[in-house]
Amino acid sequence: MGSRSDELKKGEGLVDLIFSWSLADVLHKDLYKTKVKPIPETFSSTKEYMDSFIYPLIEETHCGLSESIKAVHHARAREIWTVNISKDFKPPMDLYYNISMNRSSDDSSLQGMYEPEFGDLIALTEVRPKCIRDLDRPKSPYLIAVVQRVGDYGSEKIEILASKPIVLGEYGDRLEDKKQQSLFVVYLGNFITEIRIWTALMSELEGGNMNIIKRVLQPDSTIGENCTSCSFEESNRDVESEVRNATSTFKLDDSQQDAVLSCVATGLCRHQNTVKLIWGPPGTGKTKTVASLLFVLLMKIKCRTLTCAPTDIAVFGVAS
Repeated sequence: MGSRSDELKKGEGLVDLIFSWSLADVLHKDLYKTKVKPIPETFSSTKEYMDSFIYPLIEETHCGLSESIKAVHHARAREIWTVNISKDFKPPMDLYYNISMNRSSDDSSLQGMYEPEFGDLIALTEVRPKCIRDLDRPKSPYLIAVVQRVGDYGSEKIEILASKPIVLGEYGDRLEDKKQQSLFVVYLGNFITEIRIWTALMSELEGGNMNIIKRVLQPDSTIGENCTSCSFEESNRDVESEVRNATSTFKLDDSQQDAVLSCVATGLCRHQNTVKLIWGPPGTGKTKTVASLLFVLLMKIKCRTLTCAPTDIAVFGVAS
C-alpha cells in the first residue's frame, strides 16, 4: 500500500481537533466566532504572523465540514466488507484500521460510488445516510476517520485513522457472514490542503526552516529593496521596456505592472537571491498579474519556471 502517513502525522494537531468535535460542535455555526480576530497589517515576530492564521484556518475547516454534514444525504458512500486492526494500532490515540470495501459499482447514492483518496475525511455509519441523524444513531454514534493509505492496485482497501475505537465484533467479514451488521464509508471531504497549511503554520514550533518565510515577510526593510548594482545596468532598462510591451495586452494597472517588473528584475539579478510576495484582497487582479508574469518569463525571457498552487483550479487560473 502506498503511504503518505508522515504528512498526516505532521498535521495531527488539526486532525485531533477535528476528531474532538462532536456532531453538535460541527453544526454549531458560532463555535469559533469569538476566536477569529482580524489579521493585523504588521507583526512583531514571525511567530505572531503564523499564529494569526491558525484560528481562521480552524474556522474554515469547521465550516467546510459543517457544510458537508448538512449535505450528507448527497454524499458518496460505499459499503464496507471487513474491518481489521492495523499493525500501527496503538490505543488510545493511534486507532488505525484496515478496511476492505465492496467492489461493486452498483450504488444508489446520488453522487455515485465513493473512491477513496489520501487525506479524505469519512464517516462510518450503519446505513447510507439520508439525513444528519443517520450519522449519530443510538447503536452507532458519530464516528469519523481520515484515510491514511489507499491500495496501490485499486481502491478497495484502505487504512484509516479513526476518531474512536470501532467495535470489531459488530463488523465482521460479510463475505462469509451476511448476518453481520452493515457498515458504510461516507465521504465528507478532503482536508489535505488544510492539513498542509496547518503543518506550515506550525513549522517554526517544530524547528522548521523559516528563512524563506522571514524573507517574504521582510522584517528588515532593506531586504526587499531592488539590487543597486542592477539598477544602473543598461540591459535592465531594455528589459523593462520589453516587459512593458509584452504585458500591454493584459491591461495591467500601475501597481500590477510594477509587481511584474519587480519580479522580473529579481529573477534576472545576479548579485543577490531573494523572493517577492504579491499580495492583495480578493478581486485585485493577483491571478492576472501572475499570469502576465509567467507570460513574460516563459515567452520573452525564456526562463524555466515552476508554478505551484494548493489546488488544480488555482494553477489552471494562472495558466488560462
